[in-house]
Amino acid sequence: MGELTAVRSPALLCALAAPALYLVVNLVAIQAAAVVNPPGDWMLGPLDRERASARVWTFTIAIVLAAEAAFLGALHGWLNRRPGVARVVPRAVVGVGYLLTLALAIEANPTSSLWELNDDSALDRLVPAWHFPALVAIGVVTSVAVAIWLVGAGRGRS
Repeated sequence: MGELTAVRSPALLCALAAPALYLVVNLVAIQAAAVVNPPGDWMLGPLDRERASARVWTFTIAIVLAAEAAFLGALHGWLNRRPGVARVVPRAVVGVGYLLTLALAIEANPTSSLWELNDDSALDRLVPAWHFPALVAIGVVTSVAVAIWLVGAGRGRS
């Protein structure tokens, strides 16, 4: 039963939700890119390839983020049984690593021309304007949640 109740921290649960939110925001933006502003017939083939590539990269990045989030959750339960400093330092290292991965995923999101290795990407111009601010909001909320989780680690045992 101890393992089932290991992740009770609302801040940690919020941080664990980031991969799912990242996945949903990107998939909705990728779908909206073709629906809202359809290109001419001559661009449909390349755009479909870009959308398929962006979906694959979105799922790949979300899986990496989910694996890191799962490690964060497992670490939470394991470290709660340790003394103060032995609880804070590993959390800080893993938490900062998770946030850096999330920041990289947000900056180099699959709808950008980086993934197509060309500057003529149609997808980055067709993605809705709310897409990048939504990704940044996920990053900010996750950063706050991880910071709260780290501050909670410095306090007594949970």
